[in-house]
Amino acid sequence: MPEKDALIFTPYSNELAGQICVIYEASILNNTVGFVQDLEFHGPITDQAISFVRDGGYFAIAQKGSTAIGFGALKKTEPYVFELCKLHIGSDHLGQGYGYALSQHLLNHAANMMSAKKVILHVTTSQAPAIGLYKKLGFETTLQKIYTVNVNGIDTDFDTLHMEKSFT
Repeated sequence: MPEKDALIFTPYSNELAGQICVIYEASILNNTVGFVQDLEFHGPITDQAISFVRDGGYFAIAQKGSTAIGFGALKKTEPYVFELCKLHIGSDHLGQGYGYALSQHLLNHAANMMSAKKVILHVTTSQAPAIGLYKKLGFETTLQKIYTVNVNGIDTDFDTLHMEKSFT
């Protein structure tokens, strides 16, 4: 069996908090073209995970054995609508299909466990691999918009695609 078959998904727990913090920090620091790549702007990933779950969403950790290799979330935006967000895979595991597998898990969870009507997301146009992944998963672009965000006193433009996948 391929090693990838050993991948399991678990809901957020404090047991893996340290591991997901390391993945998040490295992912943010290594991705200079993503939306607001500043750890202080978004706050700790553990706080975000707890908030997503508390507010009716879901946070999944992808694991191989007892090691977290990535994570992703579904943030509830309105009844039966969730935003796919915070999708991060550890750098040692990129390009091996884990982002696709994690995204599929999140989408299946949204449709089957949360009765989602649709899942939305936004991604900067500079992130071609992510856009390719989302298209492969069946997302369609609904809007392209430039957002100007002030980060540490500097206005920065982010050319952003809004995408969605419907389940109805």
